[in-house]
Amino acid sequence: AVVSTQSGHYGRGEEVTESRILRWDDILTKTRSGSIEEVELGSYCYSREQFDIMKEQLETVTAELNRTRDNLATVTSNLNSTQSDLLTVTGQYNTTQERLVKV
Repeated sequence: AVVSTQSGHYGRGEEVTESRILRWDDILTKTRSGSIEEVELGSYCYSREQFDIMKEQLETVTAELNRTRDNLATVTSNLNSTQSDLLTVTGQYNTTQERLVKV
């Protein structure tokens, strides 16, 4: 894949006017020239330990999210049941009140 900046530059001043998908086979058969430069990756590079910590944190948060979703489903079910019960009791109350008015 071709990576370019917003200014449309690739690497050191090479203008990107087109892009295409490159296969490893194609890359390996091309002649190479130039020199190798070290590039500072900055905050985008993590050690294996940092990666493992973040993975564990993600798994913990995901488990908590799943528990929260389960709790929400339970609470929603309880709410629906309570609303149904309230409608039943309201109907009974109204019927009882009508009977008392007739007496």
